[in-house]
Amino acid sequence: ERSLPIPGPLRNVSIAGAARLTGTSVAISDLRLSVDGNAYEGAMVFDADRPRPMLSGTLAAENLDTSPFTTDAPRLIEADGDWGRVRFPQFAFTPLDVDLRLSATRTRLGRAQLRDAAFSLRSEPGQVAVSLEQARAWNGTLKAQVALQTIASGYAMRATTQLTRVDAAAMLAEMFRTPRLSGEMNGEIALTSEGDTLGRVLRGLSGHARLNVRNGDVSGLDLEQALRRLEKRPLTVASEVRSGRTGFNGVDLDLKVEKGNAIVQKLQARGAGVEFEVKGAIDVPERGLDLTLEARQATTTAEAGASGPWLSMYIRGLWNEPELTLDARSLISRSQAAEPLLRGLAPPAAAKP
Repeated sequence: ERSLPIPGPLRNVSIAGAARLTGTSVAISDLRLSVDGNAYEGAMVFDADRPRPMLSGTLAAENLDTSPFTTDAPRLIEADGDWGRVRFPQFAFTPLDVDLRLSATRTRLGRAQLRDAAFSLRSEPGQVAVSLEQARAWNGTLKAQVALQTIASGYAMRATTQLTRVDAAAMLAEMFRTPRLSGEMNGEIALTSEGDTLGRVLRGLSGHARLNVRNGDVSGLDLEQALRRLEKRPLTVASEVRSGRTGFNGVDLDLKVEKGNAIVQKLQARGAGVEFEVKGAIDVPERGLDLTLEARQATTTAEAGASGPWLSMYIRGLWNEPELTLDARSLISRSQAAEPLLRGLAPPAAAKP
């Protein structure tokens, strides 16, 4: 056994085990591997009797902390608030093919805490793929994969994520510190892009996101209460809608992403007291929102043709500090005193011939 100082992200590696040598391969059993404080057990094989030598193995860890592997990663946000402009390091893909499998009882992956995670690492000429085959997270399950391929402009990237029965509030609280949405989340996200900096990758994003959330609520927005008060005090709704919660039975989201612009194909929610729909787009590179939300009191099938209270608002600005502005028409139309103002906003009638 011997400790090996290795440059780059991996600075402290030691390996021990029983090795069996042949003319073209080395097999290590009873392997005990330590990498930057992470301890693994398992077996590995180096096979040179192939067109390209291969390193394969199966490892297991009780606790896995991925932070040592990202200590030299470029910063996500620059000092001026823009996305990272530092070029990604050019990985020198080894002349080896790699096929490694890793399981961990507890894993720290960024801010996420995973249980019973299974990973795989595959490397071939000019490309590498890291997969989270499955893990328990936020009371549900998570799968993900990131694949990189070297190209003239940097890297071509493909990323996919699948969420099954995930607690949305727990996930948002842990990952983004903003648990404004609760409920059981299911869905998938698939994105592709290319570039040599984070900013260029985000500006080239394309793909889709399809998610649904069941039996939850949105905090900081009380649409149900606002609609109830709209009949009696329409002009005070603007100050009342920004508090409380809006409950729902289900939310369905379908985003289409084109060159960093996430276009809302569908975002609809329905609850016992309110139903609402959101249209617009999210500018990922600029971190901007340009959305319109329209809410109305939930109706039964028998009431489907009825005209009930409705409320329209705009959500614009940076996504960490969005501005919520109510559409004056949806307020004025409910106020008898202000109704003449609404008529004054209407376009003049066309002249009769």
